[in-house]
Amino acid sequence: WVPIHPQLSASLAAVPSSGLALLQRQTGQPYTKGGLDNWFRRKREAAKIGPGLSPHGLRKAAGRRLAEAGATAHEIMSILGHKSLREVQRYTADADQKRNAAAAMAKLTGTQNEPKLSSATDGVSSGEVKRFK
Repeated sequence: WVPIHPQLSASLAAVPSSGLALLQRQTGQPYTKGGLDNWFRRKREAAKIGPGLSPHGLRKAAGRRLAEAGATAHEIMSILGHKSLREVQRYTADADQKRNAAAAMAKLTGTQNEPKLSSATDGVSSGEVKRFK
C-alpha cells in the first residue's frame, strides 16, 4: 500500500474505476513500458526539449521533492519502492547538503538567533579601504 497525493486521489475519484489503467493509449489499452517511453520521447522531441528527460525522471523528481520536504530515507523507500538505503541516498544526500548549507549560512548571517558577525566593511564609507593588523 502506498498513499497518494490528494490531488491525484481527487482526479482518480472522478473517473469510473472498472478496468482503469492509469496511463492508456488512444485505444484504451494500457501502455507497455517501451510504448510509454516512445510516446514520451516523441512528445519531448515535438516540444524541442533535448534528451535527458524520461518517465523515470518523474520518479527521480518525486524522490528529490520528498527529500527536500524533509522525508526520511525510509519514508522515501516506502513511497518509491526502493529496496536499499543506498538507492535513496542520492535524494537525501543532495537535500541534506542543501539544508545543511542553508543552516550554516543562517548561523553566519545571524538569522537563527546567533550573534551576527560584523562585516569587514562596517563603518567604512564607499571607496575607502579598511586595513586589518
